[in-house]
Amino acid sequence: MSSQLKRKTLHEHLSIQSDEKLQDIARNLYFPEEPYNRETLIPKIEAVLSDQKAMRRHSVKMLDREYTFIKRMLNYHGILKESESDVRSYYSFLSLGAVFTEEIEGETYLVMPEEIYHNFRKTNLEKMEDTIENNSRIYNLLVSMVELYGVVSIYDLIDNYNRFYKVMDEYVDNLNMEFFFTIQRVNNIRIKFIDNIQYFLHKDIVGNKGLLHNIMMVKKSHSPAILERRELLKYRHKDYYDNNEEVKDLKKFLYEFKGGEEVDQIVVEIHKVFKMNKTTDHIYDILNNHGIHISQKKQQQFFTILMDAYKNMRLWLTCGYTLNELAEMREEE
Repeated sequence: MSSQLKRKTLHEHLSIQSDEKLQDIARNLYFPEEPYNRETLIPKIEAVLSDQKAMRRHSVKMLDREYTFIKRMLNYHGILKESESDVRSYYSFLSLGAVFTEEIEGETYLVMPEEIYHNFRKTNLEKMEDTIENNSRIYNLLVSMVELYGVVSIYDLIDNYNRFYKVMDEYVDNLNMEFFFTIQRVNNIRIKFIDNIQYFLHKDIVGNKGLLHNIMMVKKSHSPAILERRELLKYRHKDYYDNNEEVKDLKKFLYEFKGGEEVDQIVVEIHKVFKMNKTTDHIYDILNNHGIHISQKKQQQFFTILMDAYKNMRLWLTCGYTLNELAEMREEE
């Protein structure tokens, strides 16, 4: 660690922030929308963030990776290299003004203000572990479902929570989502009320009224696909796709043109095109962007392989089913 770097007070950190950054912190702390100037805003922010009770209220809203980040921060005296931390573990603290970045000798550090560092040291974080663990269960489940299904109602979320996490016969009919609604995090989830029901939407669907309408129509006749917990939670990684035999055949075809990592990226992009219900023209745009030009002789082979992969990919428009699974279900009806 650079000898030039040490923890500053919260006031020192806030005093060098831009007006825009201070306004962002104020919004994330849910200050009333008033035309504060920095001279009045800084003391208000300082008063909230210096309050140990407020720190406890924030602590019970943490996820497991955020909890791990704080424990690391305390072990390293409130200073960590940004390059050694996952942005998802510290983003909420940056947005609240509980952690700041500093540039020293070409390296970016995450620095916790003096008062917040000492307040966390005084807080018995171990007592909150059960709550933090449950926050993480709900959050990871929700992220996975939104990536897989595109549109998820609060009732869909509760159903899956009960399917995977209920204790004996203790069915949960409500989830405490305060940790989600009051803290900013890095994810693709947006909130929308449809017919007075709360839905969680993938951000790529929010502005696409046609796709949203079509997904909602399909949801009227099909419940979301039921996956085992381990498989469902794989979708919390935004680029995850089922690497089944049909997808492997597609990748094998593409390996003739590109190496492994680039082929993986191409398949991620193709999967996204299919989830967005776009045409095959967009697939050829992807190939062109990656410098792949398929000869006329191989066009039919590629199209057949592509369609086989398409029919075996889990899509938003099919409630997380593959097209082949839906076809089988309809045959059984």
